[in-house]
Amino acid sequence: MIRPLAPAVALAALALASPALAAGEVATILPLTRQALPITAQMLPIERAVKPLKAKTDAVARAMQALKAQRTRQGELKLNISADVLFAFDRADIRPQAAHALAQVALLIREKRPRRVRIEGHTDAKGSDAYNMRLSLRRAKAVRTWLAGKEGIPLKLMTVKGFGERKPVAPNTRADGSDDPDGRRLNRRVEIFLR
Repeated sequence: MIRPLAPAVALAALALASPALAAGEVATILPLTRQALPITAQMLPIERAVKPLKAKTDAVARAMQALKAQRTRQGELKLNISADVLFAFDRADIRPQAAHALAQVALLIREKRPRRVRIEGHTDAKGSDAYNMRLSLRRAKAVRTWLAGKEGIPLKLMTVKGFGERKPVAPNTRADGSDDPDGRRLNRRVEIFLR
C-alpha cells in the first residue's frame, strides 16, 4: 500500500523539482481524488469465438487422416484416395459416394493454399499398358473436373497426369505368379500433391 506524503514533505519535493518554488512562490496543491470511472466492455465468451476455429481445425485433422496425408521429400503434401472409392471398376465417372472424400481434398486445398495441385491417376496391371494409361488419365481429369465444378477449386491451379500401371505401390501378383487382389486394389488410386 502506498502512503500519501505529509504536506511538508510534498512541498519540499516540489521545491527541489521547481526553482520558482524554491524562490518563495506560493504553490497550491489541489486535493487529489480517486474516482473509478465505470468502464463497460462487451466481450464475447471465448468459447463462442474459438468454437468455429476448433471445428475447422478438427475437420482438417480428420481430412488429413482419412486421405492418409504425408509429406514427400520434396515438401509436397501427398493425399491418397483409393480408386475403388472414387470409381466403379474400369470406369472414370466419379461415384456419388466419393463426394465426401473429394470434399475433404477441397478443404485441404483451401486451408493449405498451395501454389499448385497435381492430380495423378494410377491403375493396377489388368489390361494393356496403353489402356491403363488412358484410364488413369481420364480418372485424374475426372477428379480435377469434380473439384473445379463442385468445390470451386480453380482449374488453373490443377494439373493432371496418368501413370497407368507404371508406379505400383504393391505387387499385382503373388510370388507364385497368381493374382493378388489386395495388391491390385492398393495400386488403383488417385494421388493428389499440394505444393
